[in-house]
Amino acid sequence: MPVVDLHAHWFPQPWIDLLLKEAEGNGAKMGKNEKGHPVIDVIGVPLKSVFRPDMVEPDAILKSMNDARVDVRAMSLTNPMVYWAPPAFGLKLSRAYNDACVALHQAHPDRFLGTIMLPHAGGTFPWLIGRYDRGAAVRKELAHMKRPPSAYLRRFYYDTVSHHPQLIRFLIDLVGADRVVVGSDYNFDMGYEQPVEFVEQVPGLTERERKLILRENAARLLRL
Repeated sequence: MPVVDLHAHWFPQPWIDLLLKEAEGNGAKMGKNEKGHPVIDVIGVPLKSVFRPDMVEPDAILKSMNDARVDVRAMSLTNPMVYWAPPAFGLKLSRAYNDACVALHQAHPDRFLGTIMLPHAGGTFPWLIGRYDRGAAVRKELAHMKRPPSAYLRRFYYDTVSHHPQLIRFLIDLVGADRVVVGSDYNFDMGYEQPVEFVEQVPGLTERERKLILRENAARLLRL
């Protein structure tokens, strides 16, 4: 069964080409960095996005997967996303991205997929769950809630991008190993170069938990 990375990013070349052609007429500025890579600057988005080859070219992404011992990746968009664009152009960008993802999957059906889960180990959701439960119990504006927020924890899947093995141990104990999946945040400096090695550093990880997190949960979620 393959190792599946459910948190990785990709900028398809057709999507970039559409930005180069029409973004400046829709409120963004396009340029190039010192290496000649396309750059977009969007008002309201704090950082400029650079479209580097390692986040654009499928061959480079495939090589990185092999180096990281990852068999399958679920690719998703990242900053600048499409929300900044006027509605008509945002729809055009979304369609271009979705079409490119379909083409990528068709070209490499065993390597690239797409899915939805809570990235970065669930953000603040699992870590503040005690406070959320307390609020639901004592705040009158939450009196309509029939169940505590913690009852919803297992409705989601959570990736392993936390950079602290002990936090993932706590997450496993909180939501169950069957709700935790591998993530790498490819290819950002805040991501993992070796996401499998990180999972193997989690304290007290059993062989059953390891198989669930590295393979079986993603296989079930994606119906592989």
